[in-house]
This record gives sequence, C-alpha cells and structure tokens, in this order.
Amino acid sequence: LVVWTVVLVLGTLLAAEAMRVRSMAPLARWHQEAPRSEFTARLARKGMSFDDYLRLEDEVFAELDGYYLDSAEAQRTSPVIRFVKGGLGDPATFSPNWNRTQILIPNGPAVGGALLLHGLTDSPYSMRSTAEELTDAGFLSICLRYPGHGTVPAGILKADWQDWYEAVKIAWRGLEERVPAGTPLV
Repeated sequence: LVVWTVVLVLGTLLAAEAMRVRSMAPLARWHQEAPRSEFTARLARKGMSFDDYLRLEDEVFAELDGYYLDSAEAQRTSPVIRFVKGGLGDPATFSPNWNRTQILIPNGPAVGGALLLHGLTDSPYSMRSTAEELTDAGFLSICLRYPGHGTVPAGILKADWQDWYEAVKIAWRGLEERVPAGTPLV
C-alpha cells in the first residue's frame, strides 16, 4: 500500500509538472539559434590572427542585434532580460561590454603579458578585477571570450573544446605580439 501511494503521488507530481512545462511560452530565438559568424576551430586552421578573431567577434556581436525583442515583446517581459535593447540587462549599455574580449593596456611600458580565461558558461567579466590588478602592475592583459560564451544561450550548444583550444592559441599569439620580447607571459 505504501509503495502504491508513493507511486501515485510521484506520478501525479510528474503529470502536473509536464502540464506546467507544456503551458510555458515557447523558447525564444536565443535559446535555439547560435550566431552564424561565431569562431570555430576550422577558421583557426586557415591561419587566423588575433586581430582577425577580434574582427569576427565584432560580427558576432553585430549579429546579436537581430536577437533583441521588438518593443511590444519587450514591454511584456522583464527589463533585466539580456535581449531588451537598452534594458537593465543589455550588456551593450555598459562600457566596456565585458561579455566581449577585452585588452587592458598598462599606463607605461608593459612589463609582461597576461591571458585570462573565464570558466564554462561565463564571460570575460569574471576576469575583470584580476585583469585590472595585473594591468595596474604593468601587465598587458587580455580577457578572452570563448566561442559560444557571452552571446546567446544556444551558442554554447555549438561550441566545443576544440574551438576553445584554438581560440586560446590565437589569443596567446596575439598577447606575444603585443608585449616586448623577453617579458614574462602568464
């Protein structure tokens, strides 16, 4: 009797949850479509430079304009959602946009270079305070945005470790090019 009661209660809860999920709004474009211009490891194999990577990132973020909600949709949603243009959650309203790759240059000559890498599902923002400390100490700091991060939730579905690995290699070469030869790189 106890087993059947538990099965009945769990089955009822499961059915209620299934009905709740089915009644939810459909997934938005940003849940399903990654930016088409995002970096992939295949591009790195074609000799892409760090400056090329940054130009491609410009294309990715320009493409994100198509993901913003129109004004009627924006009024029906929370102002903190990332895809309300000019809303509280729109990273483009911050300067700089820390969802993007950042290069912090010290006031004087660079004493070295630092490449800072964020974690899975994060963005360069998580490296901001460390980069600022290193830059204050004289290091040129690059906070790399991994492919599939800092854009749309669907972006992470298309990116894989090879893309991230190649992006790091490109950023490392870009760091080497931007600091005096013989200075430490971390």
